[in-house]
Amino acid sequence: MRKKRIALYDAQRGACAICDGEMVDPRTEPQGMNNISFASCTRDHVIPKVRVTEENKHDNSKGVCRGCNNARGSMDFEEFLRVRKFFLKRGWQPCTKAPKDVRRVISAMVLKKRLERRSCLM
Repeated sequence: MRKKRIALYDAQRGACAICDGEMVDPRTEPQGMNNISFASCTRDHVIPKVRVTEENKHDNSKGVCRGCNNARGSMDFEEFLRVRKFFLKRGWQPCTKAPKDVRRVISAMVLKKRLERRSCLM
């Protein structure tokens, strides 16, 4: 797992694939749950693992800071990328925890999408 994060970090030159902020190098980051920062490099799946096919499985991981990965939750990668760029211009700094109001907006967007899907199934 750590080897994959290091490979992603190196391939992206230390920049988060979403907010373009500078992530912490996994090789120099202290180990243990108490030492995790929002700038830590995490591995994020662009396409959820349940929807991965042979054609898209090789390019499915991106190096993403913990701040973006935690805020994204179950939101579509491309959609979250647009949302994150919007909030970058409005004060949510790269590689940081999402402010409470931003988390509320993202939660509302995810809930709306779920309700739309559910109404289509009925």
